[in-house]
Amino acid sequence: MSDYDGLLLLSSCDGGAAVWKQSRSLGAKQKPPRPPAWPIVGNIFDLGTIPHRTLYKLRFKYGPVVWLRIGWTNTLVIQSAKAAEELFKNHDATFCDRKVPVIFTSHHYCEGSFSLGRYGPNWIFRRRLVTVELMTKKRINETTSLRRKCVDNMIKYIEEDVTAARTRGESGS
Repeated sequence: MSDYDGLLLLSSCDGGAAVWKQSRSLGAKQKPPRPPAWPIVGNIFDLGTIPHRTLYKLRFKYGPVVWLRIGWTNTLVIQSAKAAEELFKNHDATFCDRKVPVIFTSHHYCEGSFSLGRYGPNWIFRRRLVTVELMTKKRINETTSLRRKCVDNMIKYIEEDVTAARTRGESGS
């Protein structure tokens, strides 16, 4: 066994121990009940071909709030109106933030964007600005002709594509 093999074995054991320790420390936090998950894929194969029925059955076994791991993503499933009401009233700020892809955070693109921004004072200000200035009835009515023109162009493109497909002998439908 060469030095590199020993180093590789040592680093893989160290990495595995770190992942195991992190998963154990994260498991110590208070989470809703969940079914046992597979190591890498999580519960994705447990959902079966009809996931909504599987989730319905999980409700009777684990309750109206179920914690699933789908791949590496942790997913909270709410299956009752009462639990949803409690979530939105008491824990709204905890769950309203979204994960922004690294490509947008590397050059701070997400800080100036309404759609990519993280929840916080800046995002609340941008949402208010969009609601008050851009989504008013007057502004939407001003763009009616532009939207109508875009729809007409799309219909024209589809008609031309169908005609071209029929001349080539394809079905065109």
